[in-house]
Amino acid sequence: MDLRNKRYIINRTLFIIFILGWFKVFAQDSSAVLGETSVILIHPISKKYTADLTVRSRYFLYDPPSWQLRQQQVDLNLFSNYIIDKKHIVSLGIYYRYRTLFDTGRSEVRLTEKYNYITYNQKIRYRHKIRTEQRFLEDLTIFRQRYLFEVGTPLKGDTFDVGETYFTGSIEGLLSLSTETETITSLRTIAQIEWKLTTTFKVKTGLEYRLYDFNQEAYSRLFFLTSAVLLL
Repeated sequence: MDLRNKRYIINRTLFIIFILGWFKVFAQDSSAVLGETSVILIHPISKKYTADLTVRSRYFLYDPPSWQLRQQQVDLNLFSNYIIDKKHIVSLGIYYRYRTLFDTGRSEVRLTEKYNYITYNQKIRYRHKIRTEQRFLEDLTIFRQRYLFEVGTPLKGDTFDVGETYFTGSIEGLLSLSTETETITSLRTIAQIEWKLTTTFKVKTGLEYRLYDFNQEAYSRLFFLTSAVLLL
């Protein structure tokens, strides 16, 4: 895949997500625009084990009917990862979402099991992620299954080396099950540009479009994403 084709695919993906998101935002009074800022710390324990901690802030940018900056939640996410080989990684995690302080909903704790399968074909990296979650809220328990497919490619060179800028795009389906509520299905698409600045530090920015509960009364959210990843 040459540089022209890469740029065409990336621009088309970003354009589609952007247009879909803005159409939904202004076509539905219930839609909103949010921002997410994350710091991800990764610590290699050994050749086979790593641990990563994510601290994330989510905030409203457009909360109908007006534009305003307002905090929605703060998240803490800790994962322990076992590297089977270059293609296979399994992980266990615990997640805490804090919303009570901001009067934007219920806080919750999650337990997560995750499997990543990563392959390369020429200049393209493919990632499949299967993830199961047990979400514990004050009066509700939700069992959620997730599947993500991601494609990544360098924008100039042939590899994901230091100094490279590269693109990642993904689509993810989610299925939520609970004895207290009806089954819920959702869909997420993400397009990001990443800069690998050093061997231990990279930054990412992009867009995420989420379509919630499309098997019932669908509503959507558009997210502006920024994150920094540091290898300790």
